[in-house]
Amino acid sequence: MPVHNGDGVLLTEPGGALQLDVDASPLTAAVTTQNGVLVAPQFGAEALMVGGSAGGGTFNQTITAAFTPLTFATTKLDDNEWSDTLQCDPASGVFTALRDGIYDVGIQVCLAIPTGAGGSGTGVQLAVWTDAGTPSLPLNPPVAFGTANGAVGAAWQRIAQHTYGFTGFPAPSSAPTKPEIPGWLIQCSAPWVVHNAVAPYTLATPAPTRFRFSLRTNILVFPMFITGQNEFQTRAWMRWLGHTP
Repeated sequence: MPVHNGDGVLLTEPGGALQLDVDASPLTAAVTTQNGVLVAPQFGAEALMVGGSAGGGTFNQTITAAFTPLTFATTKLDDNEWSDTLQCDPASGVFTALRDGIYDVGIQVCLAIPTGAGGSGTGVQLAVWTDAGTPSLPLNPPVAFGTANGAVGAAWQRIAQHTYGFTGFPAPSSAPTKPEIPGWLIQCSAPWVVHNAVAPYTLATPAPTRFRFSLRTNILVFPMFITGQNEFQTRAWMRWLGHTP
């Protein structure tokens, strides 16, 4: 079919190539032509907090009680297409999803479990929590983590968990020793929809929605450590995967 001159089309280009003008709006980050054609590239947000640093900085956290909130040493990445507002708060261990969309939220930690801390039934549980779109919900009691989710808007909601169990006594002494990830590794992640809670998103939470992490254990007599000598040992991430329809 012949190609004719028109909005965004130049016959002088090979094959009558479509010429697109860039709309530099930070809200759309889209490429448009004057006749309303819209080409949207892949874009979004990504955030990463780590427990150590590439330079070998040390950040250890001692776990001595159930549902200990996890914190981080530094922000590795905080990239947001729509805003300069920060998504990471390493000192509080909190991510904030600022825009509607589908997110992947997760964490991995490397554990140092001392000899004598194990035994039959010994376990550790890593979990992901959300404030369900209630930015005023405090990080500390009276809305602390619990074994059951409290009322939405009045307590943090546990949305994912991963449990790692040990058997035998004492705890295994031959922990993995790879230079980038020494220690026992446990990981937990979850997809989450940030959107006004209307059909079909009845389980969604509105923006801004915060996420945080906890580690629970019945190893209480002997302290357990989350090791963070390097950035690969303790890492938490939040990625915007795409729009909600």
